[in-house]
Order: sequence, then C-alpha cells, then structure tokens
Amino acid sequence: MNSASQNFPHHLGVLRERMLHPTDYEYAVNYFLEEFAGDLAFVRASEPEQKPHLVAVLNIVVSKAIGHRVEVENAMVSYLREDRFVHGNAQADACIVLYCYFEDAD
Repeated sequence: MNSASQNFPHHLGVLRERMLHPTDYEYAVNYFLEEFAGDLAFVRASEPEQKPHLVAVLNIVVSKAIGHRVEVENAMVSYLREDRFVHGNAQADACIVLYCYFEDAD
C-alpha cells in the first residue's frame, strides 16, 4: 500500500487501465487511494500547478454529479510533470471532490 513512488510507470499504468473501466469508477478511486494518496514521495514529486481550465471543467462535472450548479472551492491541483498526470482535490456543496487526469489521454 502507498507504494506508487516505488514504480511510477507501473502504478500509473494500472491506474490508467482501471480508469478506463466502463462502469466501475470505484475500481480506480480505490486504487488511487491505496497506492498514491498516502505516498509521501508521490505527493512531494507532484508540483502545485495553476490549471484554471481544469477547474472550469470540474465545475461542470461536479455540478452534473450533484444535480445543480456549484462552484468548486479550494481546488488544489498537483502535477506529476514527467508523467503528465494531474491530480488533486477540492470542495463543492459540502462534498469532497477527488480527481485525477492523464493529459495524454485527454
């Protein structure tokens, strides 16, 4: 557990594969939480990044998920530059928002 930094290419590959599952989103979220979220080396390797376009997309996606228009707040965007992997969290309508995104998968 929490070992993503020991082999980023492997763990990012597994995460990408799980994110492509057509219906089971928990499959990817659980893997991210188990292998990445508590990995201090992963967190340190990720740089804070300003991505206002991503926050705008999060506003749309989260609004659709919640069922009414919301604005995400306190968005933290982290970027694992070498792997073009974006991840972070925010708050919206008293909910925690977790997200991850592979730029090359667009």
